[in-house]
Amino acid sequence: MTTGWGMVDDTGRDDADASGETEDDLPYYTPPFGREEVPGFLDRLVAHLLGGETREAFTFEGVEVEESQGVWLLPLGGYDPDADESLRPNPPADLVVPEGGFAAYAEEWTEGVRRTLREAWGAPMVRKPSLVGENQDPEGILDVVLVSVGIPEAEMWDRGDLYCVLVTNWDAEPRQSMLRQAMVVLPREYAVGSLSALLPEEDMHNDLLMNGEHPLELRRRAWLLSTLFGAGEVRLRDVDVPASRFSLQSRSGVTTVWTFTDDGRILVLIQDQTSTFADEAPAQFLAEVAQQHGGDAPDAADAADPSEREADLAEAWLILAARMLDRVPDDLRALIAARGEDARGAVAEHDLEFRMLGDEPVPVITGAVWFDGEHWCVSPSLMEIGRRNDFGMDDFGFGAAVRQPYRLGGALTVDEMSREGDERRTWSSRSSPRVRIRSRTARPTRNASATRCRRAVTTTTSWPI
Repeated sequence: MTTGWGMVDDTGRDDADASGETEDDLPYYTPPFGREEVPGFLDRLVAHLLGGETREAFTFEGVEVEESQGVWLLPLGGYDPDADESLRPNPPADLVVPEGGFAAYAEEWTEGVRRTLREAWGAPMVRKPSLVGENQDPEGILDVVLVSVGIPEAEMWDRGDLYCVLVTNWDAEPRQSMLRQAMVVLPREYAVGSLSALLPEEDMHNDLLMNGEHPLELRRRAWLLSTLFGAGEVRLRDVDVPASRFSLQSRSGVTTVWTFTDDGRILVLIQDQTSTFADEAPAQFLAEVAQQHGGDAPDAADAADPSEREADLAEAWLILAARMLDRVPDDLRALIAARGEDARGAVAEHDLEFRMLGDEPVPVITGAVWFDGEHWCVSPSLMEIGRRNDFGMDDFGFGAAVRQPYRLGGALTVDEMSREGDERRTWSSRSSPRVRIRSRTARPTRNASATRCRRAVTTTTSWPI
């Protein structure tokens, strides 16, 4: 039995001759080594792929490997009843048939491979195709593979930067139909992420996101509101990229954190606990995970332990928050949790909450966008969450955290804010929860800070240094 994957280049130890020329005439396929060697072979293959293999097709230690879209595929076993001469009315007299037949032999081989991998790598994660949206489209690259070949579930092992996913399946009736066993090797973000991992960089651009406001004007506004109602400018310390942080937090908890690097880039994190994302996305995520594992996600009413349900929702939120930071440049991400100092040199408290996801602190956020120096960018994972749940940017809290308080597309001066009155514009920081904009009839004490603020808002092209 041939794999039918075409001509490939040879790489590594070539054991192709070990199977003999008659192997192609048999109705089953096995690699040119024993099943007990499969884990070691795959570990060496993973190391080889991480070393920079770029060819679309090659042979590694006698096994054909093909690559497409950053995913590698290789056969580990199979059976083709159409090529099984033992099933014909008059099989060849010299045909040597293993006990139980070729189909039973192939099945025993594939089950042995599964058993050997479990013994070597531990119990796998069982992955079923995840279908999302009204059209029930495959969520990720692995789901596309499983759906396209009709595989009901796969076994997945984390091998560091790459995942190994074993698919084993009879087309129809066992021992009477086609049997396929293949290993899919793919990057971590492809295995656990969605199709957004393949989104080209230009598709992340959204230059209308900030209503055309210039980055310098955005920094002026961020500085102004943070100075009036927060800690003011916080300079980040012990970082590779010099940067400043400006935060704003409303009485209701809506939080906006701007990070401006000295080289002209911007990262904006938002947190709105009243957003549609906060209400719906974590629960939807749990439902999709349950679907992948063949179960139903319990809702709040059905949950046996409400506290356990709340913990699951909190973890789901954190996973989604981490995904929304995918594709944010590493040096910008490193600034998120960086230590900051205020103008007095005191350590500044961060206005976002952080929780541990594995060994990494992740901010509890409902959205993230960044400016790369030329374009405003929205993470592919955020766009994917929006597509699957029919969310717009305001459903992530963008309107409440950015567009409204920073008056995008409009003027932002102390006089303009004063006209709105106290009732519509009450912002506070954690250190000063009751500070608010006062009306003109109750002017704040004119001190040096207030004087600098008023001078700053008379122009839209500069900010205090």
